Amino acid sequence: MLEELSAESKNKLNTFMFIWFLMLGAQIIYLFVCYYILKEGLYKSIYSLEILNKNIYLGIDLYTLIHIVSILILIAGYFFFTKNYSKLVDKTNKTKFQNIEEEFDFFSTKYISMMFVYLAIFEIIAIIGLLVFLTTLDFYTAMNLIIIAVIGFILVMPNKNKFNYNAS
Repeated sequence: MLEELSAESKNKLNTFMFIWFLMLGAQIIYLFVCYYILKEGLYKSIYSLEILNKNIYLGIDLYTLIHIVSILILIAGYFFFTKNYSKLVDKTNKTKFQNIEEEFDFFSTKYISMMFVYLAIFEIIAIIGLLVFLTTLDFYTAMNLIIIAVIGFILVMPNKNKFNYNAS
């Protein structure tokens, strides 16, 4: 499909990649800002690290619960992304278009909307990490959660293969 597209449509895919890369870069900036705040001692935390060791339910502490919730968000987000991507491909294959450009515009518009929704879902994981950092100055938990968010970002990365589905 991509070989038959105009240069303008091919540039659209590059624009999607650029936007995705900027959003991924924000995750890395979060890490650098947290590290800088910690290293320079610019912020005093509200709570100590011991609050993360508090048992919440069935002997599960807050630290473990935060990681479990983050991984569940990652798994559920990727599951629903792949499910919705398959539905989008099916809908695109079943719809009749006048030309390949119209088909690409339909698919890319729906895909980019879907991608931003799931990037926002994965961003929640990074925000949880930032909240943990700002309340306890626990850089390693923030780093772990931002890495989990980055994995989610990589899973929904727009690439040429996702736009080269088998159109009928």
